Amino acid sequence: MVKGIYAIPLGFVKAFLIESGDKLILVDAGSNPKDAEVILNKVKSLGKEPKDVELCIITHRHGDHIGALKMLKEACGFKVASHENEAQIIESSTGVAVDLKLKDNERLAYAGGIVAVLVPGHTKGNLTLYLPEKKTIVVGDTVFADEKGNLSAPPEKYCEDVAMATREIKRLLELDFDTVLVAHGNDVPVGGKAKIRALCSK
Repeated sequence: MVKGIYAIPLGFVKAFLIESGDKLILVDAGSNPKDAEVILNKVKSLGKEPKDVELCIITHRHGDHIGALKMLKEACGFKVASHENEAQIIESSTGVAVDLKLKDNERLAYAGGIVAVLVPGHTKGNLTLYLPEKKTIVVGDTVFADEKGNLSAPPEKYCEDVAMATREIKRLLELDFDTVLVAHGNDVPVGGKAKIRALCSK
């Protein structure tokens, strides 16, 4: 869908691999050992080895995004990044240290620059990742999508503060993007910003 970004379907959730030179960046880590196997097979299908995965960015602390983190860390040896508000819970849940505790709008020097945008509410440290050179956002659970790519706020039952989660989606409108890559549902290859704007106007 976007050159250099690869979606990895894991049942009801997705992870992503992002090319950064001759290395790879993993976004989220699935739920279980089977998901880890799928992710590692995707790495190999790209002609890479596990050691080529340099960094894993966790969008937020929920189990379907961190469940296989320990197994993948052992296989790949990557550094782990999350928003600073999520780090302690991720560490206690997985036994894996968070090496990079990110602040809002912190820019990582991978793939032409990956900006960690805090959109709180789903969790306190919920991140969307912005790739300016690709005009793409990888939203994690900031927004959900259906099978047609229609966007919605994350469901209340999964949110720490659903009102905040819904309200703060507007932070994404400050970014210049066209493509929206979601963890749940079908991605939006074009016209993504218009869909986010329409969602925020409801």
